[in-house]
Amino acid sequence: MIAAVIGPNGAGRTTLFNVISGATAPTQGRAVLNDENITGRRSDQIAARGLVRTFLLGRLFPQMTALGNVLVGFHLHTHGETLAAVLRPRWLRAQEARIREEPSDLLSLVGLKPQADTLAANLAYAISGC
Repeated sequence: MIAAVIGPNGAGRTTLFNVISGATAPTQGRAVLNDENITGRRSDQIAARGLVRTFLLGRLFPQMTALGNVLVGFHLHTHGETLAAVLRPRWLRAQEARIREEPSDLLSLVGLKPQADTLAANLAYAISGC
């Protein structure tokens, strides 16, 4: 689902997003995500439940590729330990393959799949925001 929050300056949009994402505690009421009260939870706990916040001025890692920048956001969807990283069991390789598929699909969605291997520093300013 995609939803929009609209209103004039001072209407409380930023405050709403701050409360929902855990950056600000509400003075009254509660925030609910998938029938779970998330009021007072830390931002990382809310993110682990699938809700994350972005800001107007996104920053890229200029020495990483477009795909690499998108992959950074998927760290919450990975599981593993140091030993698994060394031994590289089948489940870990399958997880890595799955994690690479979705960011590639997202790049396609915004028309950047051809630039997946391009360094963010080399993307057009209008695209990269650098």
